[in-house]
Order: sequence, then structure tokens, then C-alpha cells
Amino acid sequence: MLPLLLAATLATTQIDTVINSTPIQTIEDRDVRFGVKETVEEILYDKGINPLASHISVEITKIESPQQKLNIVGMQWLRKNYIVEVKITIDGKEYVGDAKRKTLLFAALLDVENNEVPLNRKAFSKALQRSLEDALKIL
Repeated sequence: MLPLLLAATLATTQIDTVINSTPIQTIEDRDVRFGVKETVEEILYDKGINPLASHISVEITKIESPQQKLNIVGMQWLRKNYIVEVKITIDGKEYVGDAKRKTLLFAALLDVENNEVPLNRKAFSKALQRSLEDALKIL
């Protein structure tokens, strides 16, 4: 019964669009927009706002992942940050949020190609979720 109710709720969502205006389209073969609608709906429901009563659009405006090699006690480490910015428009009013997820990896175990470590889907997803929460925190 619950799956049918959930499916009916998701089918009638008013989140019109999720746009990615960054050059990064996928991370580990998954579209960066994956799960954005559901996350925004959940945040709004938690705040007591019915997303079905509003017209909502989401834009991912920035994805960056600067990295820096560190030498700590003769060991090489890689610090890689995931920076995500979003813009959420609800009934014409814009809300902007951003977040940063920091990671520190032992570089000796990494398969580094062209001195660039591939993006990590889990770290990116956490940064994306936090940026969506940041955008909607003033509601």
C-alpha cells in the first residue's frame, strides 16, 4: 500500500524542472540531477510546506572539485573538496544555497590519472544535499 501511495505522490509533483548548468553532467555514470526532486520534496515536507501547492524549479549552478596534494610525515595525501551551488525557485522567488564537502585520501592507494582523481559520487551527493538544505533554510 505504501509503495502505491508514494508512487502517486511522486507522479503529481510540482517540481517542474531540475537543470544542470555546469559542464559536469555525470559522476560515476550517474546524472548529477539524480535524486534532486525527491530531496527537495523531503526538505519541504519536513518544513511543513506542501511542494504540490507550488511551482518549483531547481538549478545546479556550480560544481567544483579542487584538489591539493599534501605531504604529511613523508606520506602523500590528497585533499579534495566538493563545492556545489544551487538555485531553487518557488513560485517565482529564488533561494540560493551552497555547500562544501571535504575529503582526505591516502594518495599512495589511489589510481591517479593525469594528476586528477575522479569525482566521488557519495561525497558529491552529500554536498548537493547540503546545498539544497542551505537554499531552503530560511523557509
